[in-house]
Amino acid sequence: QKIFLLFLLSRLYDLNDDTKEAEKKIRKIFFLYPHCPEAVYQDIIFKFRKGLGREALSELIKFIKENPEYYVNALIDPELAPFNDIIHPELKRLFTQTKKEANEIVPEAQEELERIKRIIGEKEKEVNQAQSIWSKIKELSKTDSYLGYVDITHYANSIISITEGSIRDRNKKISEALYELNYRCEEYLLFVSNFPYRYLIDS
Repeated sequence: QKIFLLFLLSRLYDLNDDTKEAEKKIRKIFFLYPHCPEAVYQDIIFKFRKGLGREALSELIKFIKENPEYYVNALIDPELAPFNDIIHPELKRLFTQTKKEANEIVPEAQEELERIKRIIGEKEKEVNQAQSIWSKIKELSKTDSYLGYVDITHYANSIISITEGSIRDRNKKISEALYELNYRCEEYLLFVSNFPYRYLIDS
């Protein structure tokens, strides 16, 4: 509640053109909650207003990468409208980069999904989980949005992680089984070699 009140006071001071006091309230929020997204975003807006365009723009892009939901805010926020000439090109560049990364990793995720199907079968739990995530990727691909591409990359990495983890676990189990089998074979061979009635075995 204290953070909410500080935001409210900051907004009231800002509406009365008392930016200095408005910034003080934001700094108090940082003291209580150092990484508060709303406070970080508002602080960036203040920096734009103070003419710190280059610094503010760099912080804004970094902030959006960490908090993708603010992409739309930065795109349409009236408070940032006076700076759209420098903000929008960077947002477009960020969108293009994020889309490219998503489009590059999706084929890899699809390949991993098909690989795990071949290795462990389509009815296993891990395959069903990965297939469900793949369906989400297909739906998000229709949106052509920044958040959509961020989620696509996240989901694609999840599929890759699931398949690699599943195959690694199964390889480990197979190795353990082979080790146990090899150990037993050695024990049996040792027993046979020391068997007092060897002629019964050889016959």
